[in-house]
Amino acid sequence: MAEFKKSIVLTLKYEGFDVYTDISSDRGGATKWGISLNFAKGTNDLDIFDLDNDGQITKKDISLLDSEKALEIYKEYFWDIAWLDRLESDKKAFIFFDAIVNHGLRNATGLLQKTLIQMGHKIKFDRDFGKNTFGALQEADEAQFIDVFLEKRKNFFLKIVENNPSQNKFIKGWLNRIQWCKRDVEKL
Repeated sequence: MAEFKKSIVLTLKYEGFDVYTDISSDRGGATKWGISLNFAKGTNDLDIFDLDNDGQITKKDISLLDSEKALEIYKEYFWDIAWLDRLESDKKAFIFFDAIVNHGLRNATGLLQKTLIQMGHKIKFDRDFGKNTFGALQEADEAQFIDVFLEKRKNFFLKIVENNPSQNKFIKGWLNRIQWCKRDVEKL
């Protein structure tokens, strides 16, 4: 079964570890450990994200994130929601996990479903992660899945920039991330 610890150590390299950023053009807002303010607010989970106990989730809470809390968030909100500990392949788990972290579950699932359909799996494209999508991922040829899925992610990034040229400043980093995934998946 896939191990969270193997994937998170790779993805955290791409997310900048404990570096706090607050770039006005970054749609996620203030970010630390790869956890963005907009994501945190979207969960409405004060128990996890209200670190200064003021009753709201703010930039200050993001700045207070430590590694232990970040790992807890990644496990609950990005790993467990896709049942990745039940996946038999650490490589497939890492590749999909990194996409969930980077794109969100619905977008990552849409890319996953398009990949699996292209590979010949008979599943529905609905961007909802469920047992049929998970089963197809479990059955998918590992090497082919990695190649096709990473190509879909690359095209996803290119489409973002095509639709919103202001995001072009991020494309080099996004495309580097795809290359790093290709390289790092071989370490698993």
